[in-house]
Amino acid sequence: MSYTDGWGAVALAGGPVGVDVERRFGRSGLEALAEWVWTPAERVRARGVPDWSGRLYRDWTRKEAVLKAHGVGLSVPMSTFEGGRRLVRVPGFRPLAVFGLGRWSPPGVVAAVAVAPGVEVRVRVVSGPVTPRR
Repeated sequence: MSYTDGWGAVALAGGPVGVDVERRFGRSGLEALAEWVWTPAERVRARGVPDWSGRLYRDWTRKEAVLKAHGVGLSVPMSTFEGGRRLVRVPGFRPLAVFGLGRWSPPGVVAAVAVAPGVEVRVRVVSGPVTPRR
């Protein structure tokens, strides 16, 4: 389950599953976020990419979904593993398949889901107010 600024995402599966959703914000603070999310090699590859902030959000949601699927949350630094591929490997864990949900996400919102390889992903969009329970 993931929630951000009025948008939520829930993923269900018979095995490991993780989901993340983030709202894109202005460029302020993105350099620090890039240090937190990307490996040094990913930062080098992002140089010169016209929409590097879009790539940053894509990788952030993919990596966070993978960490959630492994049940470790943010205890493993995202900058310690690559996240831009369909199959993401975190050191010490089995690889997971990751899918961006851009086709179903509204403008300014980025989402991803991570599951075991071979698991079918079906998306259902439900609209309405989303408020976190406390």
